[in-house]
Amino acid sequence: MDKLDKLSVVFILIFAGAIAVVSAEYRSESGNNINRSLTPAKNTAIAGGISADQIKTIKNLLETDNLQKAEALLNELLGKYPYEGELHILIGDVMMRKQDAVGAIYKYKEAVDLNPDYLDKKTPLFQGYKIKAAVEEAKVRINDTLSKRPDDQDMKAAKKNMYYLVKKLAASCG
Repeated sequence: MDKLDKLSVVFILIFAGAIAVVSAEYRSESGNNINRSLTPAKNTAIAGGISADQIKTIKNLLETDNLQKAEALLNELLGKYPYEGELHILIGDVMMRKQDAVGAIYKYKEAVDLNPDYLDKKTPLFQGYKIKAAVEEAKVRINDTLSKRPDDQDMKAAKKNMYYLVKKLAASCG
């Protein structure tokens, strides 16, 4: 080994040591969690001020097919918290139970726009299978209606939203 090789090895060791020191300091600072993607995501509704009991009540109403009460409570909460994706997902669920897939895709689109994690399989908020089923059901209804009335502007807008969700589903992680 000549003098240049020895000097290169010394610089490499100094550089590796500096990286180790900076990395150790970064990890020790509060709030800098390297594995933050592995921590469980918080429920968006709870973070926004809606109590977990209210969400649980709405889900129980949905399970017992008490759709009018669930929809009334959801509309009241949407008036207070219009930017909560969880509420839009739940109102979409109400619409699906009422056999209104076209209306449900509007709500699911709003939910996905507010929180894209609803289409990420790696998060506990994933709702992709439900949204995909709604899109497939709405597709049949939209195409059927447009074949009978090709100038129906509402169905053309619904078709645009449907394809937006199809694109988002295709681009989602997983």
